Amino acid sequence: MALLNDCNACMRTYSTSIRQQWACGYEPAAGRGVVVEAWAGLGYKGAPPTTCPGYTTTLPETIEAARAWQWWGKGQLSEFCDRRPPTDALKLSIEAFANEVSVFERWLMTPVDQGGGRE
Repeated sequence: MALLNDCNACMRTYSTSIRQQWACGYEPAAGRGVVVEAWAGLGYKGAPPTTCPGYTTTLPETIEAARAWQWWGKGQLSEFCDRRPPTDALKLSIEAFANEVSVFERWLMTPVDQGGGRE
């Protein structure tokens, strides 16, 4: 996974088609009028990526927000924060993460012919 934080090492290590499947911002569209062929095989038709998802998903801030979001969803955010109040930055990151999860879930439930991922 460390290679995904180093674009040059990733490009040397992984084939063009693999990087297209990962939505590499340095690779052109993966055909069929689809920007990337998503891991789940659903396809993505949004704006071209500008940053490698492997890079953004391994950032410490992203990992912390994702973990905190799971605890928040169970009403146990204070436990995640060792019983201290969560910082404003953590609360904002949870809100941003929760919003993106909601956007993704709506996309999953939208039929393909309407720009979504549901077949």
